[in-house]
Amino acid sequence: MWVDGMPNDDFTENPVLYKEATTLAFQKTQESEDMAAAREVRSLAEVIIPEKKNSDIIQRISKARKRRHEDVVATLRRELASIGRERELSILEPGKLFLARLAGSDKNIECLLQRIENDFNLKTYSMQDFEEVWNLVSQETLQRKQWIRELDGALHKAEVARTESIKDTLRTYAKTLEDTAYLLPPDIHRIIHKEAMVQPLCLEGESRTLPL
Repeated sequence: MWVDGMPNDDFTENPVLYKEATTLAFQKTQESEDMAAAREVRSLAEVIIPEKKNSDIIQRISKARKRRHEDVVATLRRELASIGRERELSILEPGKLFLARLAGSDKNIECLLQRIENDFNLKTYSMQDFEEVWNLVSQETLQRKQWIRELDGALHKAEVARTESIKDTLRTYAKTLEDTAYLLPPDIHRIIHKEAMVQPLCLEGESRTLPL
C-alpha cells in the first residue's frame, strides 16, 4: 500500500500524483480537440452559396435551339420563294417572245387567206397561184412548230436550272438545321422533303400562267 511504503519509493503508486497526471493528460486531449474544431471552423467558406433548385438551363437551351430552328426554316422558305421569282422571268420571257411571234404569224396567214376569201378572186386563180398560197401557209405552219420547239427547250432549261438551285438550297439548309440540333435528323429530313414537294407544284402553276 502507498501509506506503508517508504518515502521516495518509486515502486509504490501514489494516488495523488496519479490523479494529477491523468487530469493533466485529459486537459491536453480536450485542448487538442478544441483546436481541431477551431481549424475546421476557420476552413469553412465565409459565404455559403445555396444550391439552386429546379435549374431551367435545359429549358433555356431548348428554347434557344427552337428559335434558331424556326429562323432557319423561315429563311429557307424566303430563299425558295426568291428562287421562284428569279426563275419566273426565265419562264415568262420565252412565253412573251413566242406570243409575239405567233401574233405576227396570225397576221401573215390572215393576209394570205384574204386573197382567196371571195369567189371572184378564186375564178382568176390558177393552180400555180393556189400552190403558192398553200406553200406560204405551210411555211408559216413549219415556223410555228419551230417556235414551239424553242419555247419547250427554254422552259425545260429553266426547269432544270430551278431544280438544281432548289436542290442546292435544300442540302445547305438541311445541314444547317442538323447543326442547330433542335430536331433529330429524321424529323429534319421530313421537313426538307415537305418543302421539296411544294416546289414542283409552284413550277407547274407558273407554267399555267402562260397564255399559250
